[in-house]
Amino acid sequence: MMTIAAVFNCSDGVVVCADSEETIHDYAKRSTSRKVNVFEYPQIGIRVGLAGAGHSDWIRMFVEKLHPHLPSTPPPPSWTMMQKSIEDFTQDFFAKYLVPYAIDPNQRPQVDMVLAVNFLSSSILYKIVANAVTTEPLFACVGAGQAAMQKIVDSLLKPSLTVRQCASLAIYVMSRVKQEVPGCGGNTNVLMIPQLGNYAWVPTKKIRELEIIFDDIEMRKFEEMAEEIIKQSV
Repeated sequence: MMTIAAVFNCSDGVVVCADSEETIHDYAKRSTSRKVNVFEYPQIGIRVGLAGAGHSDWIRMFVEKLHPHLPSTPPPPSWTMMQKSIEDFTQDFFAKYLVPYAIDPNQRPQVDMVLAVNFLSSSILYKIVANAVTTEPLFACVGAGQAAMQKIVDSLLKPSLTVRQCASLAIYVMSRVKQEVPGCGGNTNVLMIPQLGNYAWVPTKKIRELEIIFDDIEMRKFEEMAEEIIKQSV
């Protein structure tokens, strides 16, 4: 599972992000396709952003089959109904498409997902690992880089951050993870889904510009820290 994908809950919406590198039989293939997806159900005011880590073909199948499964017509579902719909789909997908593939769990395709649901002027995050569905209040991630990403996010993420502020944070954290974790790399894809207004992709050019700026900020801070350390006597 050589990738990283994450969702952020912001004060005014959600942010979904992922890298674009796949590893196939120990060969790193840089992909230009987006691992981040978005569903819109305008009749009931629901938008879902999602991204996955694992085997790309099964992730695409998960996304394609989940879309028509979620509630899409009035009346709008409750949060309880929405979660049950996601849990039922996950259990069915796991039993139908993953378990029969191999008796040994280590030989099965891996499909881990993160979902961010915007609904009724509020948002909730879901993390799916195998057939387990959990809810997360502020942040969720899956993939090879999740431990490194979680450590950075824990020190920087605040509930008061807006969608645009969270998008900048996502770009910075993704840049760090791609540098530190083998198998995470390629372009970063970032999707902003506000509670009001249209969703928007952060342009790749803007992401690359910010990655350079963040690298420069880190270097200057490191140099300042090094100077302070050297000043101390033993």
